[in-house]
Amino acid sequence: LSLFIPSTLFFPVGDGAMADRRTGFIPKEEPKVLWQDRHIAVLSKGPGWLVTISRFREQNKAILRQLEASRIQDVSGLVTSGKTEHLAHFVILRFQTASEFELSDSVEHEFGIAHRLDVDTSGAILLGKTVEG
Repeated sequence: LSLFIPSTLFFPVGDGAMADRRTGFIPKEEPKVLWQDRHIAVLSKGPGWLVTISRFREQNKAILRQLEASRIQDVSGLVTSGKTEHLAHFVILRFQTASEFELSDSVEHEFGIAHRLDVDTSGAILLGKTVEG
């Protein structure tokens, strides 16, 4: 007995990952630190992570409020949520207790995120750890 699952039930979310149309579940992997020094880090981001930042403090405060409203308390909650999550939320939760990542919760410095990358794209993200970075 074979099980046939029509491809129309799934849609691509980048790099071969497929989301379920019925549930909207979007699989994600936890971003990894590829390289770092005292002032900067390079993260590897897979599909399913939203990477948008703003030069406007109020918009970045909204990103912070979204995390608080979500009630997600740790990185595993973001990874397994089944939804697109903001990379800033990952940075905040992953590095908030790491003293060398002083910008991880800084709305003034866009959480240290230096540039954007499309949700369905995998790639490297430059992250400032300190003001010097």
